[in-house]
Amino acid sequence: MCVAVLRPAKSMESGAALPWYPTDLNPVITLTPERPWITAVHGGGSPQFAPSNLCSKLGNSTRNFSRVYPYHMEDSLEIRTTRDGSRTLYSHVFRQSFHSIHGALTEASHVFLEGAKLPELFQSRKEMSILEVGFGAGLNWLLTASLALRHQVSLTYTGLDLQIPNADLLSRLSYGELIETPSLARHLIQWRGTFDGVVPSGTYHLPHDGGSILQLHIGEATTANLSPNTCDCVYLDAFDPKSNPTPWTLEFIQQLHDTLCDGGCLATYSAAGRVRRALVTSGFSVMRRPGPPGKREVLVARKPCPADP
Repeated sequence: MCVAVLRPAKSMESGAALPWYPTDLNPVITLTPERPWITAVHGGGSPQFAPSNLCSKLGNSTRNFSRVYPYHMEDSLEIRTTRDGSRTLYSHVFRQSFHSIHGALTEASHVFLEGAKLPELFQSRKEMSILEVGFGAGLNWLLTASLALRHQVSLTYTGLDLQIPNADLLSRLSYGELIETPSLARHLIQWRGTFDGVVPSGTYHLPHDGGSILQLHIGEATTANLSPNTCDCVYLDAFDPKSNPTPWTLEFIQQLHDTLCDGGCLATYSAAGRVRRALVTSGFSVMRRPGPPGKREVLVARKPCPADP
């Protein structure tokens, strides 16, 4: 992930408008006395977006800034305890938490595991393949893999994200205490600890005793190789469409539709109209369902079988 923090020169007052910026840098703009900088984020990995070249890419807008500073993911993340006692990470870059402040564990279980009807499916299936867009700190993976192990289901779980929090943050979240198989959390933490700093872009395979395999794709979700008709379920759990639009575009949602097997489902916390319309346009049958605490409703989308009316 190529990220830079731009600190305004003294002549630029708090609250001043940015004269121009390229939308493909997906900027998060906040100018206050307590936080007087602009953060520009891009995960494409292209050299033109590297922090050292960012000023030339930004063009005229750099006249208001004194310097470009490299950004480190851990500097922007804060652990917060949610209302059900479980923890989550809050990103100061995206100004969002990874999971709901009303209950990280409650939200993950309700929106994704229950939304995909995994407790019922795992009773009748021997194998399942699940794709998650927005792996984050791995809570959805840990809950899903632990449930699969309980039912002796062979699980292939693919997680997409720009970057993974470091081992110290993962350890302090204490997700191993929330599941029946804490070795799953230890395995992820140990693997993350083998990297000094960021995890290089690429795909990593983390098999676990019991038949579960975690495949992590580090980089832009749109660069992942999503083969048609290979997934039973998709968790769409990226940061919201306003701050992170790429995973919510019609083009990418069409890819998610195509990678699902017939009858497969997509579960997401979002109930935004633009997301629902993109799902319908892509060929999904979309249904609203009650949301977890703090959210009125969420969406579940199903890829119809050829025999469906």
